[in-house]
Amino acid sequence: MHFKDYCDSIADKLEAQWKGHSYDDQNPADKGELCEVFVKDFVEDALGDTYRTFRGGKVITSGGGISKQLDVVVCSRQAIKFFSNKGKYPSEIVKGVFSVTSTLELPKLDNCLAEFASIPKTGYHFHFPAHVYPQSFIEDTQRIFENVTPVCVVFAYRGSINASWIDHLSQWIRTNRPPIALTPAFIVVNKKGMIFRDIKKIGENKLSFSYRYIDFAVTAHPGEAFSRILFELFNLAKEDQYMTPDYSYYFNADQDSIELELTKENQ
Repeated sequence: MHFKDYCDSIADKLEAQWKGHSYDDQNPADKGELCEVFVKDFVEDALGDTYRTFRGGKVITSGGGISKQLDVVVCSRQAIKFFSNKGKYPSEIVKGVFSVTSTLELPKLDNCLAEFASIPKTGYHFHFPAHVYPQSFIEDTQRIFENVTPVCVVFAYRGSINASWIDHLSQWIRTNRPPIALTPAFIVVNKKGMIFRDIKKIGENKLSFSYRYIDFAVTAHPGEAFSRILFELFNLAKEDQYMTPDYSYYFNADQDSIELELTKENQ
């Protein structure tokens, strides 16, 4: 594998950073912040020419939809600087989200799943180059975007992950029925193991989803988690060639709100 050693070194680096900044009686908020910063820096170092990565925020829609607080948000390079570090990111530009924790156990995993499930998945607005693409292509492209974004990742520095977690995850999904795009693509405990979503095409516009577990003690390749995450995110970047966010819906919604307030004041 051409990048095996490099990806394994990412696992080593994150572990060293986490251990080097952890100490007894550390404020949990400080530890949580550092956990998120290290992951954000990893994504930024690897995909900074493709995406813009932010720590902390919520995904919003022009119609008023809003998610729970998310730890790391990966946005298209087409995100205008107005949204930089404002804490609210239009759903059209969000390509990935990370829930980051120092220690992952099943109760914490459930919280992460609820965060992902809160992301609004309706009301997208895009521009497509006029008279360039047929309507069927535009509809298919937007459908694919809705079905595969954002890439949802749970990342922890330690935890008791094992193959039995797949049953717990599957039961949570059956009970809560989130859109498949809002189920985790990856659940990673650094240098220990990973659960990942396996997608197979079974027919025209039909996909099959299942989860698999990889024990890094068996494979001796903890960097596989990072190679898979980076591939998944980078693979989404090509959609930006065809579609650009239509921000007018957001700014018009703000203007409508201002006009409504003025009307109320004048009554």
